[in-house]
Amino acid sequence: MTVQDLRDLLRERADGPPPANPARLAQVRARVSRTRRRRRITTGVAVAAAVAAGAVVLPGALPDTVTPGGRTTAATAPGPELPESFTAPDGAAYRRLAVTSIGRSGEQKKTLTVPVTGRPLDVAVACDGEGRADNTPMVYVGRAPSPSARIGACSSRMELLPLVVSQGDGQVEVTFDATRSGVCGPGMTACDEAVPAAWTLGVYEWTPPAEPADPAPVKEFPARFEGWKLAGSTSGVWPRDSVVRLEIEGHGRKVALDQLCSGELARRMRFTYRVGDEEPAGGASCGVWESGAYPAALTEVEVPEGERLVITGEVAAWGETTNRPVRWSVGVYTRTGGSGE
Repeated sequence: MTVQDLRDLLRERADGPPPANPARLAQVRARVSRTRRRRRITTGVAVAAAVAAGAVVLPGALPDTVTPGGRTTAATAPGPELPESFTAPDGAAYRRLAVTSIGRSGEQKKTLTVPVTGRPLDVAVACDGEGRADNTPMVYVGRAPSPSARIGACSSRMELLPLVVSQGDGQVEVTFDATRSGVCGPGMTACDEAVPAAWTLGVYEWTPPAEPADPAPVKEFPARFEGWKLAGSTSGVWPRDSVVRLEIEGHGRKVALDQLCSGELARRMRFTYRVGDEEPAGGASCGVWESGAYPAALTEVEVPEGERLVITGEVAAWGETTNRPVRWSVGVYTRTGGSGE
């Protein structure tokens, strides 16, 4: 019996899923940190003994990291840890299937072979820093880039992204590739502060909660914001409410739309709009506002003067959302004569 078989057996024999524990990740990281300190102390003693005996350990003698599927890659600089399993605040139970890393001095492309069991899959990302990195990985399923799992800025806080795969496959290859050329180059001032980073990347499967958890209320949009005035708003809970409809009076000035959401899958929501007779120009994501300044991400549209404007939209989500509802709110702003109005 393998270690994984034993873990699966213990899970099957358990009375049920563990209770929600938002502090689980911090507890795991603290335990790993203590283990690392003990290992460093042990390793130091062993190295001292080897030196005393005249032994020399060469860098090439370090073991490689074997990824699932039998692929072997050179060991890389470590990044933040990803827990083996955890329970999300809304009750979804996560289990890690595979993990790898892309380091500052190591390889910039890794492939994991992941089993497809029918449960939803997520990519987990953590980075040993905060801010912009010049080696942000892209995620590929097979040879195709994943439109749902797009990695953002480097952050030590673990981020979960939906990984959409074909359920007909028994397994799938997931590649993390940070070798793209042209991301940062001469004359690209946006990359001046970019630095290499060590990423920890994993794939989890998750089991939906037994019952849906009610998402927290969404904060109200500011009545005025940098020359914009709130003209109206509407809200709902996905997936029960998937249609947006707003009406405002046109004043010949620009109109802007914004979205706020709450819930564990809030950042996976996307909105497409039709403003009057105009087709939507792409989709808009949803912001999460828990504290601090209003995280505005306005989508501006032109409105003819004197016309009654009807805005309709559709709400959708990337990946599986069973028993994991999201509360959303859409606000529409009109331009004022100045920021002081």
